[in-house]
Amino acid sequence: MSRRSVAKSVALTVIAAAILHTGAWAADFRDEIREASGKFRDMTATIIGVYANQKELNKIGKSYARSHEFKKAKITFKDPDKLKMEGTVGMVKIQYIICGETRIVRIPSLRYSKRENLSDEPGKAQTSLDVGAITDGLYDTHNVKHIGTEEDVLIFQLNRKGDDRWNQKIWVENKTFKLLKREKYRKNGLLKARYCYKDHHNVDSVIWIPFRTETYTPAGKLAGASELKNVKVNEGVLDSIFK
Repeated sequence: MSRRSVAKSVALTVIAAAILHTGAWAADFRDEIREASGKFRDMTATIIGVYANQKELNKIGKSYARSHEFKKAKITFKDPDKLKMEGTVGMVKIQYIICGETRIVRIPSLRYSKRENLSDEPGKAQTSLDVGAITDGLYDTHNVKHIGTEEDVLIFQLNRKGDDRWNQKIWVENKTFKLLKREKYRKNGLLKARYCYKDHHNVDSVIWIPFRTETYTPAGKLAGASELKNVKVNEGVLDSIFK
């Protein structure tokens, strides 16, 4: 066998080993995440808006600015992709629901109801990340790829199934799988927003939830902050409330 053939064979062996190693790590992390969050089914909480800079939020996107108009709201989440928010903006009560690929906005006092199909915009669907949690259900809705480790922090890259763009990165504490940081990217690959998660609590020994979330612009300016109160898990939330 020529030197060139030997070198090629060695290179292919190294590449194959690397691929197998990466796959093994990915499987291990999913098993560990499943073990850490396997009891989690649903969550309810009161979300309090403690800071909002509308100018900076609008730089991220209009939906970000609107979501921070709620000073106080009730949120209900059911794994893997059902979220309901009920709150008041000014004097008007609003219901905001995302269930899989369907988004519903209701204003009962005005008899207003709008239903949208998000199948063409999979990035707008909700997951456990939107309440600051890492669950096995994330693998049902996303492609998840481990891309690095910094000390005791794991870094993953994600894209919503049906969307070929790797448009999110998350930083997760090893072993506990607390969500520490999350970045979302625009279609052109530029950073859209950065979230920092703080004040984690292991609610009922079921799952780690951050009780404070801070939203930053790509320039690093604080745009909004919210805190959770009255957090409860596994209350037996019914699918019917998301319709």
